[in-house]
Amino acid sequence: MFYGPFIRRIGVIAVLVLVAGCSGPLSAADCVTHWNESGPHADVAAERFAIAEISAGDNKAGQWGCGLLFHTGPGKPWRDYVAIVEGGVAGHWDSQGGSSWGNDSPEGPIQATVRVRADGTLALG
Repeated sequence: MFYGPFIRRIGVIAVLVLVAGCSGPLSAADCVTHWNESGPHADVAAERFAIAEISAGDNKAGQWGCGLLFHTGPGKPWRDYVAIVEGGVAGHWDSQGGSSWGNDSPEGPIQATVRVRADGTLALG
């Protein structure tokens, strides 16, 4: 198994969340709103990602950020985006990705927690 991208994702989220924070916990709905307001929708639409998993997290200091993991299935392209949220606004969406889920990424399925619309925006459920 190759865990490099997964470890980097966790590291990037931890660093981003350490840099800035917001006033309270974020939900999946909050992260969908932040993505739909400021995420790179065209990039996601161009890659035609079918599913996405969204997460919100904090560090021990109580600072928050959002993460999104997109992929189209085993052996297919994937991309991860993370952003810090400060003052109710998501900052720059940092990204990393690969061409073969399970080969140049962590293995295994992701929990499809949001629907990816054709324009790259997201919808819960």
